[in-house]
Amino acid sequence: MVSNTEINANDAENKIYRNTIEPVKEFTSVRWAQTACFVLIAIMNLSAWIDLQGLFVEIPLIIP
Repeated sequence: MVSNTEINANDAENKIYRNTIEPVKEFTSVRWAQTACFVLIAIMNLSAWIDLQGLFVEIPLIIP
């Protein structure tokens, strides 16, 4: 026979375990991931354009 205290202790442990691994809803949404991906791609594209513009400025200085 199982005692009541044993069941209550297991229930308490299960509640604690469920609360610790429950994912945060705002970070698991697909919309959040799409927005973060878009921002990272935009930063990469801007840095590529800045790099190319800098190259065109330096070429006349390097080649007299």
